Amino acid sequence: MSEEKLTGEMVMDRHPDIFRERSLSMQQTCMCWRLEVNEGWLPHIDMVCTLLDEYAKRTGIQVVAEQVKQKFGDLSFYHRLEIPEGMDEKQAEFLSKRCREIVNTMGTLCAFTCEWCGAPGSTKGSKGWINVFCPDCREKRNEERGA
Repeated sequence: MSEEKLTGEMVMDRHPDIFRERSLSMQQTCMCWRLEVNEGWLPHIDMVCTLLDEYAKRTGIQVVAEQVKQKFGDLSFYHRLEIPEGMDEKQAEFLSKRCREIVNTMGTLCAFTCEWCGAPGSTKGSKGWINVFCPDCREKRNEERGA
């Protein structure tokens, strides 16, 4: 039995609190353009969003995605944190820092993952646009561009 291919819509459906702005207009959010990444990074985004969902349940601090895209070979996960009303300021600061560390983990994973297939990758050999590819996908990309 083959595993169903993960899509950006599936990731957002699995994490509705994080991606709650995806149906808003472009005047209100950049999430109207959905996840602007290739499928190789989706498993990392899904995994870290699962951690963020659990973190929200335990701490009350909710991550809300504002834009998710590839930029210069890195994952840019722009977001805001919603802090529960009445939470102690020092506790909120401490928990917010930990939440940002979880988000940063997602970017670190993607920095070494092929954007197309999910295999280990690097930005080595990027020409023009900076992308993270495994050797096979980089070769395919260069062939497509006639490089």
